[in-house]
Amino acid sequence: MLISIIFASFTMDYFARLFLQGSNLSMYLMENLPIAILTNETANSFSFQNSRNNIANLEHILKSTALKLVCLSSQFNSLLQEVFGPQANYKTHGVTDPVQRQILKNQIDAMVAKIYGLEEAELKHILSTFPLVEEEIKEGVLEEWRKLM
Repeated sequence: MLISIIFASFTMDYFARLFLQGSNLSMYLMENLPIAILTNETANSFSFQNSRNNIANLEHILKSTALKLVCLSSQFNSLLQEVFGPQANYKTHGVTDPVQRQILKNQIDAMVAKIYGLEEAELKHILSTFPLVEEEIKEGVLEEWRKLM
């Protein structure tokens, strides 16, 4: 699941476009994309540093945030229950409000950028390469990234 979360980010989209350079996506290109590895050092740079297992916490935060975006029907209830507990269901955890969904997406993009160790200027550059993305969304990602610092 984590690889899907990373692949859906602005950061990975940017890296993929650098590698593709006009060609089709192939297994060779997929194998050569820079995939972030979660390490203790990376996880310790997040605000929940006092926890015993920061990698597990970071994975849980990423998964739970993504599940709120994806799990919008009863078909996902068992997955939600695995992560959030036996009472969880798509009605209690699925987020359908467009503003709240965008905030969650921004949080994921910010976390992935931080996992890759991007500085603010680098993240701004990456976001600037998406001309069709509204400035409000780019600012939202930067705002969430700053909260992680």
